[in-house]
Amino acid sequence: QDYPRLQLTTHLNGAKVYKKLVDLLTEGDEHIKWAETKEKKEETYAGYLNDLTYVWEYAERERDYGLATRCMLIESSIYSLASNIPPHLLAELAKTGRWNYARCLSMIQQKSDDNDRSESLKLIVDDLPAILVQEALNIAKEIKDVPHRITALATVAPHLSESLEEQVLQEALSAALELKQEFDRFGALATLIPHLDERLRQLIIQEALTTAGRISWEVHHCHRLATL
Repeated sequence: QDYPRLQLTTHLNGAKVYKKLVDLLTEGDEHIKWAETKEKKEETYAGYLNDLTYVWEYAERERDYGLATRCMLIESSIYSLASNIPPHLLAELAKTGRWNYARCLSMIQQKSDDNDRSESLKLIVDDLPAILVQEALNIAKEIKDVPHRITALATVAPHLSESLEEQVLQEALSAALELKQEFDRFGALATLIPHLDERLRQLIIQEALTTAGRISWEVHHCHRLATL
């Protein structure tokens, strides 16, 4: 019963039946039936977005800029839908069981705002089934904004195996030390310090304090310094 949903677009693309493929994946004004069918069954638009890459590739090969623009608008609309769900609501949907955690992670991945991605992961990671922790890590690593990526990595790291946790924290620490803006570097180091082993923690506390000494502090920022 699921075979057409899972394989139809792959077969159409492989057989180069592009007219049917384009119609299937882009036909419709406000509603694209194929997208809605997949989302209803899979509880995520990720599968549909993967299908849509076939049309993207076809449009690029044919230099069909109208079709490429159509794909861009569809994709942007889906990402906008994800971005409109605030982190606290996403967490509530998961914790009350109205959405499963796989669906929530898919929605987080589709968010365009890096702060929203990081905050959403922070709010649900403690309750994630172990099988989904690696997916949460992958999403954290995809965050482009470095301070937000570091926060997300620090959030996910305690839920990993000991060896992988150490590897992820080292990756986050290296990224933090490379930050050029003093305040961003201090904030990233302060985020990581509680997760480090004692030896490394003392070294990074000193680095954070040195960084803090070069910052022009406002009163409402000083509480972060006091936690070190």
